[in-house]
Amino acid sequence: MLELLAAGMTVTQIADAAGVTRGVARYLKRTGGQAIRPGRSPFFTEEEEELLFQFLRVRALIGRGLTRDAFLVHCQEYILSLSSGRQDDAKRYFGGTTKPGRAFFRLFMRRWPRLKQYRVGMLEQARAENSRPEVLAKWYAGLDLCYRDLGIKQGRQLFNMDETHVRSRDLLTGGRTSIVATDDIDKPEVVAPSIGSAASGCTAAFTVSPGGVAAPYLCVADGASSGHAYVSVAENGHSRFVPLTARLNEGARTTRRRPPGFEKDIFDMYAAHFSAFAAGYFLQENKVLSVDGAKVHLLAPGLLTLLKAEMSVIAEPSKLSHLIQALETPTLFWRFQPASSRCIRERASDCMEAGQRFNVLDLLDCISKAAGDTFTPTNIASAFRRVGMRPLDPTGVPVGVLSKGAARPVVDVDLAFLKERLISVFRKELTVPVVANGTLSTAGRPVVLTAPEVLGALQSLDEEKRGKAAAQQATRQRRAKRSTELQAEREAKKAAAEKATARAAWLTMCGEGVEVDRSWKLAPRSSRKRESRRRAAQQRRRLQAPGRPLPTREARLIASLDAEAVGLQRLWGLRGSVANSSGWRHSDEGWGATDAVR
Repeated sequence: MLELLAAGMTVTQIADAAGVTRGVARYLKRTGGQAIRPGRSPFFTEEEEELLFQFLRVRALIGRGLTRDAFLVHCQEYILSLSSGRQDDAKRYFGGTTKPGRAFFRLFMRRWPRLKQYRVGMLEQARAENSRPEVLAKWYAGLDLCYRDLGIKQGRQLFNMDETHVRSRDLLTGGRTSIVATDDIDKPEVVAPSIGSAASGCTAAFTVSPGGVAAPYLCVADGASSGHAYVSVAENGHSRFVPLTARLNEGARTTRRRPPGFEKDIFDMYAAHFSAFAAGYFLQENKVLSVDGAKVHLLAPGLLTLLKAEMSVIAEPSKLSHLIQALETPTLFWRFQPASSRCIRERASDCMEAGQRFNVLDLLDCISKAAGDTFTPTNIASAFRRVGMRPLDPTGVPVGVLSKGAARPVVDVDLAFLKERLISVFRKELTVPVVANGTLSTAGRPVVLTAPEVLGALQSLDEEKRGKAAAQQATRQRRAKRSTELQAEREAKKAAAEKATARAAWLTMCGEGVEVDRSWKLAPRSSRKRESRRRAAQQRRRLQAPGRPLPTREARLIASLDAEAVGLQRLWGLRGSVANSSGWRHSDEGWGATDAVR
């Protein structure tokens, strides 16, 4: 190609000889045969971009990888450390700012194809996902230690608790269903039933034991009146209150809140509710309750209530409840949810036929029926056996699920052997609390929540949270008090300014009046006019009758004399019948001479 260009050939001749298009030949002739990167050159040099590449690589290797925005901020900090000339160039290059934008990041990633964006979580979460065999072995080792220390030999001594949410409103209004109709219907539709405000959803907490026992349920129904676990039902023209617990199994408890979720105060209620059941269930035996590692279960008051009922609580490793929790198996919750959906649709259809609303009592009836059909002794025992909790069997977990989310696929692992090797080294770790981000962490390991060390850590965290809440409340109160004081100061300043403005206007008006009077008084008068006024005044003093109106000019003269004698306020304070120093008085009939003048 360079030889063709050196020979001075035309674009057409170069294209025919080299077998390229004329556009390529024209571009090569214009650039002299050199491949030039289109567009403007990058701001950073190749050495600087190499430094940024190594910076990103090292940060990712030590677990402190940068996001796109964080990387651009570091680029800005680097630019600010350069000379003023380079900073001015950066402002011209990046549109008036020293911070590169998204276009720079996109082009930088293209120039360095070894860089790649990853979706990652916290370091503990990544370890929990990428070391599943070890985490599962720790879980079964922790269960084995609890069974040995507490003497758990019967299935009735083991319980598992979890909550699930039933969204009846979403199911009836947005769920898809199948109907039977003829083939001549173009667009089949169904009429949605009328749904009561409290029947939109419900959260139910279930506790089961491999002995075939389902503890009394705890349901949290939707309702604005928190805690009012009853509804008013109209029958034969009269209304009566029906408790919601009447629609569930014996000993069940219900409450209402909006939204109907399993919050911290609800866990304390559940602890008191289940402790009442456990206190009368084989009193002389120790019991173990397994829960997931959700934050709503990490509360010291509820755990202390369970501990008083001889119930030890063990938290499962986070993100593994679908593998090791009995309620999260196809035997229990996977059957309960479809069963409750079928019951809700059937009851809603019956309500439509009867012309009634689907209310919260209907919802609880559906939950009770679905739970009764699902939580049978056979299904419960099968669920615990499926996850290897009773009897304790780590080999029940399929090897294929261990590779999900792992950095390297798991080909084969002996969980039973790994569990036996971890028992001796995991005993102390089982009761050691690990606090991360202000809460107890269960990532990658189980934790005995009723251990004294863990309870102490939870209580310390609760006290710290209460202290922070009290400090925030005190800060808000101080801000509110200061805001009130500033508002009072602003109102006082405003009132003082208004008062000063009114006073200035008053003084200005009074001054103008006095000046007018003084100018009128000091104006030179002719001798003829003074003589005429003197004669008229004498005549008025002789003929002035009591109460006869005084001429305006004479009244103003008298008023100006009084103002000079007693002050400016007397000029505007003449009201009623007031005698003045000039010998005249003002009455409702007008100005007239006093008795002394007459």
